[in-house]
Amino acid sequence: FDFYLSTYKDTDSLLERIANTEVQSNLVPDTRTEVWALGWDAFKEHVFLGHGLYFDYLVIKQPHNGYLWSLITVGILGTIPFVLVLIKLLWESRKRLRGHLERGSFKSGLLTVLHVQIATFVIVQLRTDYQRSPCYVYLMWFAFGLALVCMRLIDEERRQARYVSS
Repeated sequence: FDFYLSTYKDTDSLLERIANTEVQSNLVPDTRTEVWALGWDAFKEHVFLGHGLYFDYLVIKQPHNGYLWSLITVGILGTIPFVLVLIKLLWESRKRLRGHLERGSFKSGLLTVLHVQIATFVIVQLRTDYQRSPCYVYLMWFAFGLALVCMRLIDEERRQARYVSS
């Protein structure tokens, strides 16, 4: 797929970019050093409330880091709840996982897939910011909500199973 995109479409090879990326001593990839430093400086200008969602991207470049983007736009007061939602989603979904997709209910299998998707999202946000996509932003919050619904349905399913067995 990478070959196809880099050969026939107007895009660089992702694998080549990854292979040529060097990580600095401060754990910042060399391709992000400038924008992360600029983003951090922008965050320090408005630590608590941030710059707001409609700041000038010509003045402050996209940081390509979802957590830094959150700090820039909504500050610490907005980023902390966002991170807590992610932690709570991972924690609560992990408690309900059974470790298999083929056995058990559809709800359990779906929650397993959503748990992996949320965990992947948490990691990927270190290198990209989902907020700049006009539709991906809604897709992720839809997945978060779907995970919550699955957890409630699984809890109800288990309550009913305990009730029937007693």
